[in-house]
Amino acid sequence: MSAENAYTIWFSDPRGTDIDVVGGKGANLGKLAAAEFPVPPGFVVATA
Repeated sequence: MSAENAYTIWFSDPRGTDIDVVGGKGANLGKLAAAEFPVPPGFVVATA
């Protein structure tokens, strides 16, 4: 992972469900995406 993208986590990234990294709303969107619900492509900016 490059330094430029260290804080950008896509919903499809396995780290996207970690509430400590992406926050509550981001984690829920990541879980929905992982469960193949219709979630628009997107990303969160990591909090840690």
